[in-house]
Amino acid sequence: MDTASFFIYCTIATFTPGPTNIVLLSTVHHRGARTAMRYAYGATMGFGVLLGLSALLNAILAAYIPAILTVMRFIGSGYMLYLAYRLCKMSAASSVTRLPLRRGEPKD
Repeated sequence: MDTASFFIYCTIATFTPGPTNIVLLSTVHHRGARTAMRYAYGATMGFGVLLGLSALLNAILAAYIPAILTVMRFIGSGYMLYLAYRLCKMSAASSVTRLPLRRGEPKD
């Protein structure tokens, strides 16, 4: 495994927007910067541990079971194609929920 690529991925994944960043913004707003910084340090350390363990497990699997890589690629590719198919077939109109009209509002 290329270590430089792993660290570049960790850095990018840590600082891109996601649920942790939204929670941090909310924490800063409601509880202050000091509490948010403690949360940010914990989330960053936890994410680093998670990425490290994932990389270690993948390296162990790749070293001891090389045949599993081909199977994992087919399963992953099939799942991505399934998600793409579902996304293409999803109707934009079906995802919009209409709220009931209030009294006095004109109908469309």
